[in-house]
Amino acid sequence: MVRLIRALQPSANSFRSFTSKQRPSRAESRNAAAGFLAGFRSYGSEAARSEVEASLNGIIQEEIQFQSEPAPPTQPPARFGIFEVADKPGDQVVKLKGKFGDSECIEIEVGMFDGCIFVPTPGEDRQETQTNRRMHLSALIHLKKGEGSNPLKVICSAWPDCFEIQKVAVLERDQSQPMPYAGPDFKSVDDRLQMSIYEYLEERGIDDALASFLHEYMKNKDRIELINWFKKLQSLVE
Repeated sequence: MVRLIRALQPSANSFRSFTSKQRPSRAESRNAAAGFLAGFRSYGSEAARSEVEASLNGIIQEEIQFQSEPAPPTQPPARFGIFEVADKPGDQVVKLKGKFGDSECIEIEVGMFDGCIFVPTPGEDRQETQTNRRMHLSALIHLKKGEGSNPLKVICSAWPDCFEIQKVAVLERDQSQPMPYAGPDFKSVDDRLQMSIYEYLEERGIDDALASFLHEYMKNKDRIELINWFKKLQSLVE
């Protein structure tokens, strides 16, 4: 009988060994459960992320449509008067180049809108509206009369209907002075001198019509740049 029990013991051990291989341990069960939960969370995160991206993409598309209504921006003109317009997409500065006479070169650098002032209309509500907000552009005008002459630099504001001079500086030909004297506050000089310099610029096409053109140009450019920005943003979330 004892021999029979001993003879059967290996079979029982073999059975226990077999069942231990087939049934996972508690640690293995925990690992399997953790893996399942991680996969579920990953799926949930991806689903939530795709919903967020779809929502963001929809909002951006609405903004692009809004900026394109009632009509999309127009093709910017390449010339105005004596000036050729150099405008690189994505840049905030537009350059105009022209010639006056045989040898005088004119270059104007204009930045995009950088401010505004509120001008109340007589007899109307003083509440700020689009109609009485005057947008501001900063402009830098370079004038040079051929080789050997000192260039003239005029710092001014461009309003929707006029230029307003701030400073007039006479530069050295070799540009050796890192911070040259920019002249007095233009409004502080003699009125006759102010008028003469305005007439000097107007003779060269730097007048009210050019100021109005620059504002219309920048309104159009502002829409173009904004739409392009939205499209670049959209390409990152699609």
